[in-house]
This record gives sequence, C-alpha cells and structure tokens, in this order.
Amino acid sequence: KTKSKESTSQERSKFDELEHELLPPTIDAWKDALAHVDCSKDAPHFSPWRFAFPEVANNTSVIPDRRERYIQNWLRIRTVWISVIDQGILDKPGMRLLSPQEWRHFLNHSNISAKDVLTNSVTAKDKRKVFDVIAAAFGGENIIHDTSLPVEWLGNERIPSSSQQTREIMWDLVQLGFRYELTELDRNLAPIEASDVDAKTVAEATRRREIQTVFQDRPAVPHSLPVAGGTGLWAIDIKDRTASLEALRMLVSRWPDAPAALRNANLKATDSVQYLVKMEGLICRYYVQKFWETAGRAAIVPRHFPFAA
Repeated sequence: KTKSKESTSQERSKFDELEHELLPPTIDAWKDALAHVDCSKDAPHFSPWRFAFPEVANNTSVIPDRRERYIQNWLRIRTVWISVIDQGILDKPGMRLLSPQEWRHFLNHSNISAKDVLTNSVTAKDKRKVFDVIAAAFGGENIIHDTSLPVEWLGNERIPSSSQQTREIMWDLVQLGFRYELTELDRNLAPIEASDVDAKTVAEATRRREIQTVFQDRPAVPHSLPVAGGTGLWAIDIKDRTASLEALRMLVSRWPDAPAALRNANLKATDSVQYLVKMEGLICRYYVQKFWETAGRAAIVPRHFPFAA
C-alpha cells in the first residue's frame, strides 16, 4: 500500500457515475456508493488496476463518427476477447490488461490511420505495443488491420443509427467490466489457501459458481440480452434484484472487515422494500470502498438494463 493522499478534483470525478443519453440508466445505490468513497484511505494510487474491457466513457465523450469506430472495433474482437479474459488473461503469452489510453489507441484505429502506426513516433510505438496484445489474444492473427470481419451485435447487423442497440452494447461492456473486477477483487480479498493443486482447482471452480450466481447464471460470454421482467443486479424492481444481491452479499461478506450487518443478513424477496434498499446500499458502499483500497481507482458498477420503451 502506498501512502494515502488527498484526492484531486480530477481523481474525484472518476467516482461520479457518468450519465448520457446513450448509456443505460444508473442504479441509485451504486451511484450513491461511488459518490461516497473515502479516497483518503490507503490505496495503490500509483499503479491502479488496468482495464480488461473498454470504459463506456470512451463512447460518450467523442464525436459520433469516432464513437461508431470505437464500437465497431470493439464488436470485431468482442467474442474472442471475452473468451480469453474468462479463460485467464495470463495464460496467453503477450497478453495483459490495457490502460484507458491503450484502449483508445485500439478503438480509434482505422485504415486511414494504419500508416501512422509504422512511423517511429512515441505514439506509434505505443500503438504497436497495444496491437501486439490484441493480436496475442487471437493467436497471432492480424486482427488489427482486418476490417473484413463482420460487425455484428449478438448475431444481428450493427445499425449505427440505433440508439437502443448502442445502449445495449454499452450495458454489455459495463456488465463485463463489473464481472471481471468482482472476480479479481474476490481473488485478492479471499485468496485460496490450499497448497494442493487439485484443491486449488476445486476451490477456484467453487468461486466461479458463486460469481455465476450473482449474474443469475448468465454465461461469461453472453449471447443474448435480458428479457423484460427478468432478474439480476440490473433489474428495475429491487425485488427482482434480491437473488443477485444475496449472492453478492454472501461473496463480499467473507472479505476482511466486512460489516456484521452484511455477514449476518439473509436477503429474501419477501423482505420489505425499505430493508432491501438499506441492505443494497450497504453492499454497494462496502464493495466500491474495498475496490478503491485494493485497485486504486473507481470501480465499474452495474447499471439497469436499457429496456426499449
């Protein structure tokens, strides 16, 4: 742990949940939790965790043409990249997580800018390093310059003019980021102590099942979208979020310094809305605070699924 420091206004802004017409709606409990993270607590400020997936902010703060380029480049690698991350990012030589700037290098790439990568500028060298990482995920295939790959969203043609489709893609990115960070945070705060290889394998499989329960058994590589009236952390009605919240509560309650109120609870859909709202807030606040203290940056948090009107 590095010495704690006073957070700057720029650093603090990372904890303000971004709202944009092309983003799915924020969840009040998670938004409030982020706004109240105590950044004065010790955290690894100078080497914060990188990102397994692009930040959704990349797709809202740029002009429409660039935004569509970002989305199309992401969709070209989505399925393979998720699979690589899910299988274990360190299992492939040359693989690593990317910084926000490195993700932008890849997402903004086009045939027009391809020649710029061949120069000897510092930026070009940085881009080549990023492209090597992406290529490693594909087993050496030159995915970077292959614009012939289909641009699809869950088996359907990508429609640039579809705001609803864009919101769905953004929601998917948020869920993927949250799922990865939850898994890694649990590995950091609840490490497997077994020395036997087989025991470790069993324990890790148990961890994956527990995390799968948080996401209501949605696969790590999702091929479909939630249906209206469904369940999960993304559901509109808190009663429909209860099962996922209970699974998350059970997971985080084994972390160091977990509040007794979390350890001793047992959330059920028959509980009052007032009690569920209170416990959801407690879970969210504990999670984002522990993430800050472990990862040194703001956590990616769930959002409501953007059901079409």
